[in-house]
Amino acid sequence: MTPPKRENPWLLLARRVFGGLFNAMLWACVACEVVLVAFLGGDDRVTPAVLSAVIVSSGVLQWWTERQAEGMMLALQEMQAAADVRAFRRREGKSSAALVPAERLLPRA
Repeated sequence: MTPPKRENPWLLLARRVFGGLFNAMLWACVACEVVLVAFLGGDDRVTPAVLSAVIVSSGVLQWWTERQAEGMMLALQEMQAAADVRAFRRREGKSSAALVPAERLLPRA
């Protein structure tokens, strides 16, 4: 079994921070707040900054957690050995032993 192709980690981070419907709505809210401050004389400059920090930090946290999980899965895959397995078989009172490749132990899907 071949592992899936790995994506660029920076693209994954950008996808976590800017992607998805919920993040798009939050960024739209930040844009509206900036428009209020810049063009309509709004006095609340803290809300867009705090909202942006929350969006970015939640995206970075999700990205970091996924990277750690991916690292753990790679470590588990490296521990897996593809060595031949000794198989014992008894039929009609006779026993036999054979070395079987690990790939042939499971049926093909």
